[in-house]
Amino acid sequence: MIGKRILIVDDEATARMLISEFIDDEKCVALEAGSGRKALEIIKKESPDLVLLDYKLPDIDGLEVLANIRSKNPTLPVIVFSAHGDVKSAVRALKLGAYDFLEKPLDANKLLVTMRNALWNIELEDEVTRLKQELGKQYRMVGSSEVMQELRKRI
Repeated sequence: MIGKRILIVDDEATARMLISEFIDDEKCVALEAGSGRKALEIIKKESPDLVLLDYKLPDIDGLEVLANIRSKNPTLPVIVFSAHGDVKSAVRALKLGAYDFLEKPLDANKLLVTMRNALWNIELEDEVTRLKQELGKQYRMVGSSEVMQELRKRI
């Protein structure tokens, strides 16, 4: 996790500060946004590795922010959290593509494990993609003769 850029989106300055200090302790770079619009600007400019997103925001609903993130960056892991968490809210967030849904107050250990798992999952997906590309290059058919064209059709 060292050096990862993590965006904290919460309208409560104290909550952002506490999470930011926690992220700094983990040797990560904390980015902060107090609104949904500001979060979307930061994502566009800064390309964070992970987003911690409050469900309730003053300008744009957290789920709208999540949907916007998914439309532009489907692989960016987003962990949604809320002080008013219920099963219905969690299901909605997960259906929209959140990596996980946590309840406030955030448990530091659970947050850390969830963040590590989300980042590790992205690394694994990137590795699988890279390996598939390497494998595809290794066993590529070469040639453009009629025989090779016919063989490609049959395959």
